[in-house]
Amino acid sequence: MNDPNGTIHVDGFYHLFYQLNPYSDAWGRIHWGHARTRDFTEWEHLPIALAPDDDEHEHFCFSGCAVVPAGGRPRIFYTSVSEDRETHPHTQRSAVGTADLVSWQKAEHPVLTLADAPAGTRADWRDPYVLEHDGRHFMVVAAVVPRDGRDRAVVLLYRAEDPSLDRWSYVQPLHVFEDEVTFAECPNLIRIGNRWVLIVSPFGPLRYAIGADDEPPERFAADRAGIVDYSAEYYATNTFLVDGRVILVAWIRGFPKGRGWNGCLSIPRELGISTDGDLIQTPIDETRSLRTRGGTVDPEVLRGDRVELGDIPVRGVEIEGSLRIGPRGRAAIRLSCEDGPLFSLEFDGATGALHAEGIPVRLERGRSADEPITFRVFVDRSVVEAFIDGGRRCVTRVAENLLHADRLVLETDDGADFDHLRYWEMRSIEYLDWGGRSSAR
Repeated sequence: MNDPNGTIHVDGFYHLFYQLNPYSDAWGRIHWGHARTRDFTEWEHLPIALAPDDDEHEHFCFSGCAVVPAGGRPRIFYTSVSEDRETHPHTQRSAVGTADLVSWQKAEHPVLTLADAPAGTRADWRDPYVLEHDGRHFMVVAAVVPRDGRDRAVVLLYRAEDPSLDRWSYVQPLHVFEDEVTFAECPNLIRIGNRWVLIVSPFGPLRYAIGADDEPPERFAADRAGIVDYSAEYYATNTFLVDGRVILVAWIRGFPKGRGWNGCLSIPRELGISTDGDLIQTPIDETRSLRTRGGTVDPEVLRGDRVELGDIPVRGVEIEGSLRIGPRGRAAIRLSCEDGPLFSLEFDGATGALHAEGIPVRLERGRSADEPITFRVFVDRSVVEAFIDGGRRCVTRVAENLLHADRLVLETDDGADFDHLRYWEMRSIEYLDWGGRSSAR
């Protein structure tokens, strides 16, 4: 499995579709899988929503979104892909669903073809994302177009011309990227407060751009940019927009092949914007309901230069705390076994960076030694998700060797100290098969 698609809230259910190869643990023959939940802690697997239609030269159903227009039937928008994109360029297609979003019928004609894109657009344009604003629907699509004598990655903006969302007209490029971005996959355009936020997946760590206080979205002009998650293992996002909340979910990739499964989805993150304009990401509050046994480490214990905590669970656990670090200080949080560390988060006061197993995360500049660094770290059986400084910085890592970890180790030197540390064991999320039968996980 890979990209989350069609994230939508309907009649009390959060529906989540996702890219799926039902025949293999390697990429290929992409369908749309489907699951739903009321609270993000108990999920029900539903029948596959979309399968490739060879009669239409469709060999893959690529990423997209879902929407329920006012007074209309549920709609999926996705990219239809042929094995030969030169003779059959990508098209943006749709499917109409039943009221419960379980059964889907593809529309006869594409919503958009390459002829609806600017002249010279490369044939692999894709990943439609539909948003509603002020009673109108807009669509953004990732593309590469010739501009100023060279190919540039862009996000194209379209506007719906009828309430049924059958007819769309091209507006303009929403955003044009600099040369270091060669393709801006899976664009998400969302409204947070009075600001527009664009998130893209550029074959590496996700990027965001914030701007355009004025409405509507065609006035988007970015004045702030940053990185969503510093690891490229967190990728291809989509969003739930519910009661003023913006919830981001991503595909976690980088697992070994040949195990019969491959890929998972991230902890959902609620998005906000800080008072100084940065993107903030925090685990959704629903994760707290997964907490079971927990505890607090005695402050006296934390004062040691090396603290080995063998009584704290190190898999299926949430760890929360803070530390202070001087200009020459160093500190580390390590998941270890008897033979040594298996996974480390290392803080370096001299460089102002956190290192997550080789990935550097730039921390807030100008921090004084008295200003704490906060952290929330979620450790699953083979994934670590870390939220630093209240969600200003995030990093996700696949760490296959965590199954051997049996202790948490804290290390400090040269003016670094842990202020506090708490932990909670986390119960497993529950899964039900279609029809309500429990699935073991």
